[in-house]
Amino acid sequence: MQQTQPQIEAQHIRERLASWTEAIEAKDIERISAIYAPQIRSFDAILKLQFRGLETYKAHWEHCMSHCGGGPSIFRMAQLEVEANADLAFSHALIQCGGTNEKGEEQGCWMRTTQCWRKIAGQWLVVHEHFSVPFDMESNAAMFALQPD
Repeated sequence: MQQTQPQIEAQHIRERLASWTEAIEAKDIERISAIYAPQIRSFDAILKLQFRGLETYKAHWEHCMSHCGGGPSIFRMAQLEVEANADLAFSHALIQCGGTNEKGEEQGCWMRTTQCWRKIAGQWLVVHEHFSVPFDMESNAAMFALQPD
C-alpha cells in the first residue's frame, strides 16, 4: 500500500526524532540542536518558564547534560504519535529522561513532551517544544514515580 504525503512527512519526523534521541543519549549537543529552528521557543520542565532562541536553548541542553552522570544519558521515547501535513506538524510522546549515577544505577523519570514542527527550507524543524512532569495539587510535589500505562 502506498503511503500518503502526510504519512511520508510524519515518517521524516520520526526519523529526525530517532536521531535526536541517539544524540541525547550520546550527549552530542550539536546533533541535539540540529532539530531546532533558530527561533525555537521551549517550555522546558526545569529552570525557567521559557527559553527563546536556539543559542539560549542549546546552552540549556548543555546544562541538562551536565546533570546526567558520567555515562550515557537515558532518553527513551514511548507512545510517540506524529501528525503532519505539507509544512506543519506536531509530535507528542512520553519520555524517560535521566542518567547513570557513579554506581552505574539508572536514575530518571517519565515526563511528557509535545513538539510543534515547521518545514523550513525543505527541512522539518521544531519551532516549539514543551516538556512537563505531572504534579500532585494537594502536596504541590512533582510525581516522578509515574509509569506509562
